[in-house]
Amino acid sequence: MLALVITKEFAIILPPKTRRPCGRPKVGRIRSRGEKVRQMLCGRCGKLGKHNRKTCKAAVD
Repeated sequence: MLALVITKEFAIILPPKTRRPCGRPKVGRIRSRGEKVRQMLCGRCGKLGKHNRKTCKAAVD
């Protein structure tokens, strides 16, 4: 929900009031120029990508 403050000259829109969710923060590391992302092979669906058996969202056959 955004907050709107109206003055005589102009309106100021404030950022939403949010709470950080509990738990360990996700790591969003900035990679070096020459560093490459290693493709993983999922043991559940057998596809290459950025997921593994634990994070696979494919339907169970």
